[in-house]
Amino acid sequence: MMAAKDNITTTAINPRYLISVRDEPTQQLKLIAGYEKEELVSLEKAVEPLYELLDINELKENVEIALANSKNPANGLTRDESAAIHLYTIESDLYPTLNHALRAANRRKLLPWFPYLKLFFTALSKIPPSIVWRDVKEDLSKVYEIGEECTWWAFSSCTSTIKVLECPQYVGKRGKRTIFNMYIYIYIRVVTENKFVHTRRFEE
Repeated sequence: MMAAKDNITTTAINPRYLISVRDEPTQQLKLIAGYEKEELVSLEKAVEPLYELLDINELKENVEIALANSKNPANGLTRDESAAIHLYTIESDLYPTLNHALRAANRRKLLPWFPYLKLFFTALSKIPPSIVWRDVKEDLSKVYEIGEECTWWAFSSCTSTIKVLECPQYVGKRGKRTIFNMYIYIYIRVVTENKFVHTRRFEE
């Protein structure tokens, strides 16, 4: 699961790039199943089970922001579907808490997330595929072998151009690094702070 970002002119650090893929479980986990049976509901309704997991006031405010910025969604998304994606891109405790649950061996931790995941994955399934990059400032050759098929259970920030990862704020051009080049089917295209588009036009 990927979140792609391509702004190579910014000097700000995207903290999501700095989270190592080493955090991904090395053992095979149970498939994430059950959310697909959920009824497709509004974003406000989908996040209600998360009130006990997240800061309720911040969550409600971010839902309002996401909906306000999703009045004209692309790729045939509904406003709520588009807002579900936008909500994930906002810097808050939502995305790390969700990713922690996605990596957990106990799949019951995902139950409160099912209504949101139903809306989120429905939206992501409508976005065209793309090729992206992920770079880690570590030698992970013993963890990931070339050509090996593996699963990253959580969402991971990637970029459509390797130039972003070569910036000094991230891994730069020197030292030990592991580069992942992936063709992905489900991703979020982030173009500016807390904003995204659903197209394959890349500004470089």
